[in-house]
Amino acid sequence: MTSAKWDFGKMDFSKITSEKWGFGEMDFGEMTSEKWDFGEMDFDEMYQEDLIPVKQVTANLLKIRKAGHNKLIAEVTWDGTLERDDEPVKTKFRCFSDAVTVKGPKHGVFGDRKVNFELKVHKKNVNVKCRFGIFDIDSFKNIISFRT
Repeated sequence: MTSAKWDFGKMDFSKITSEKWGFGEMDFGEMTSEKWDFGEMDFDEMYQEDLIPVKQVTANLLKIRKAGHNKLIAEVTWDGTLERDDEPVKTKFRCFSDAVTVKGPKHGVFGDRKVNFELKVHKKNVNVKCRFGIFDIDSFKNIISFRT
């Protein structure tokens, strides 16, 4: 973020009093938004030296779609930082009900950023709880429920 992106437009600061905001004896009566000029300061660059690189894998929202009469497809997607695209990952999808069976597990590489699991539905109108995730050095696990 650079300061050039900070645009206050034509804000009128004359109604702001120091008593309301706790600024002491400051007078905002003469201040207009045009006087707020930060120049070309780059705030990201200012604090970059304080940042420590973090290796992290994060889950995206799970998508389940119908793919036939008794078949569902669960799409597990992820993103992350400081992971190599060719880093192997193990993925799991397990449901705790006899209403569905899961075809898997699937394995791939981090750069795929998604994997699909086939769920075969044996019973209709049943609430099913499942756990899914990816596992490597960094991992995530999520628990979801849905009705067949």
